[in-house]
Amino acid sequence: MGNKDHKDLPLFIKNFDVCLIPYVIADYTKNVYPTKLNEYLALGKAVISTSLPEVISFNNEYGDIVYVASDKKEFSKYIDKAVVEDNQILRQKRVEVARQNNWENRIEKMDNLIQKEMERKKTDMEARWKENLVNFYRVIRKRTLRLAIVCFLSYFLLFKAPFLWFLASPLKISEPPQKSDAIVVFGGGVGETGSPGKSTMERARYATELYNEGYADKIIFSSGYTYNYNDAENMRLFAISMGVSNRDIILEQKANSSYENVLFSKDILDRHKWDSILLISSPYNMRRVSLVFNKCAEGIKVFYTPVEKSQFYYRGEGVKLKQIRAIMHEYLGIVYYWLKGYI
Repeated sequence: MGNKDHKDLPLFIKNFDVCLIPYVIADYTKNVYPTKLNEYLALGKAVISTSLPEVISFNNEYGDIVYVASDKKEFSKYIDKAVVEDNQILRQKRVEVARQNNWENRIEKMDNLIQKEMERKKTDMEARWKENLVNFYRVIRKRTLRLAIVCFLSYFLLFKAPFLWFLASPLKISEPPQKSDAIVVFGGGVGETGSPGKSTMERARYATELYNEGYADKIIFSSGYTYNYNDAENMRLFAISMGVSNRDIILEQKANSSYENVLFSKDILDRHKWDSILLISSPYNMRRVSLVFNKCAEGIKVFYTPVEKSQFYYRGEGVKLKQIRAIMHEYLGIVYYWLKGYI
C-alpha cells in the first residue's frame, strides 16, 4: 500500500481489528516509548505489544490496558484473545486512558516533577550551605590545579612534540604485508580514541584492502566490545559492503582485551590449521600484542601490519592530550601484562 500521510492514518486504524507493536527486544528498544500506543488507544483499539519496558510500565500505571506478550506464541494467542474479548466497554476504557495520557497531561506531570525537584534542591541548599561552601572551595582548588597542569602540558606538547613520538617509537611494529593464511583484525572498542567505532572502521577498511589485494583469503574480526552493536559484527558488515564475501569472514565476539584477542584468535587459527597471519590493530598497540603472541602463540607466524595512517595519531595539528593518554596507556598495559604473567 506504500507510505501514507499521518493525517490519513486514523482512517486506516479505524478498520483494524487489533493493533500491533511488534518491536524486537534489544538494547536500543529497551528505552523506546512507542507513540503509536496512544494513537491506537485513542481510537479504542486493542493493542498487542512485545514486552518493551516502557509498555510494561504503562500497563502497570493504567491497569493492564495492553496485551503484553513475552514470546511469539503468547503474542499470537493475545491477538486471538483480543478479537474475542473486544467490546464497547473496553473501547471506552482505552479511549479514556489515551485521554489521561495526552500531551497536556504528560507535560503537566513533568512540570510538577520539575517543581518538586527544584523545591527539594532549594531546601537542601539552605540546610547545607556550609558544606556547599567547603565543596565549592575544593572544586575551585582542583580546577585550578588541573588548569595549571593542562597549561604546562599544552606548552610542553606544542614545543616539545618530537619527544612524544620518540617515546612512542618502541611501541610501534610495522612490517610489509606478506601472503598469509588469514588477516586478523583486533577491534578498537573505545580503544585509544575514547569513542566507540572510530578506530574500528579504519582497521576494517585496511583489512578489506589487503583482502582485495590477495594477501589472504580469510578475515577474522575479533572483539567482544559492544556499543549498541558488537564491534566485530560492525566490521563484518563494513567488509561485506566493500566486497568481501561473507563466507570468508570469521567472527570472534568474546575478547575484551588484547590478551583475550590473541588467545581467542589462536583458537580459531588452530581449528583451521592456519599458521600465518597479517595482524591489524593500532600502530602503538603492536608491541604489547607481539609480546603476548610470543608467549601464548609461538607457533603462529605473525606479520604486524597496523593501520598505515591512523587518523587518531595524525601529527599535523600538534600533539593532543588524548594521544599522550593513549601512549601512556600502552606502556602501563605492558607493565600490567607483565605483572599478570601474560607476557
